[in-house]
Amino acid sequence: MNDNEVPQNYPKRAVVDTNVIVNVALGPEDTTDPSYLLRSKRLLNDGIAGKLELLLPSIVMIELSSNLIVRSGKSGQSRSQEHRHKKQLLAWCRDSELLMVDLTADAASWFSETPALQDLRPGDAAVLASAKYAHASHVYTWDKGLINTVRKAREQGQTDIIACNPPELPPEQGELELTE
Repeated sequence: MNDNEVPQNYPKRAVVDTNVIVNVALGPEDTTDPSYLLRSKRLLNDGIAGKLELLLPSIVMIELSSNLIVRSGKSGQSRSQEHRHKKQLLAWCRDSELLMVDLTADAASWFSETPALQDLRPGDAAVLASAKYAHASHVYTWDKGLINTVRKAREQGQTDIIACNPPELPPEQGELELTE
């Protein structure tokens, strides 16, 4: 495969949700499932390397810039940890080579006219509507609620977008896969 080909495990164009970026920025301090970190890192690195067109919704910057606590699965962080994490996240987003996609009036209108998606939180709705506007086939997220809502909307024929976790990592060359 040459550098311009899309690996079979990736779609051509996808959008990344805030929680994938938070997972990478917090690293081992993130208390979500430890297996998420390698998958999140691989997805972001592959997006930056051009193995897929990975887009960053502008709502991600808004969510990370707000005064809400960024903790991804962990409570009880000190104020200084919260501020440090927020600075890391914003700096990563600004410095990353991912293209940013804005939420448009057409995308917002699509969302408002899609009843199966109406239970989504506003941030998730904006990420999904941004994916629709950008003609992305996938939204990569660790949010089970978002994944389930989008799956139900697909089953009802109300969207063709797939919300899913970042892909499983294949074993490295020479590494054996253990089975139980």
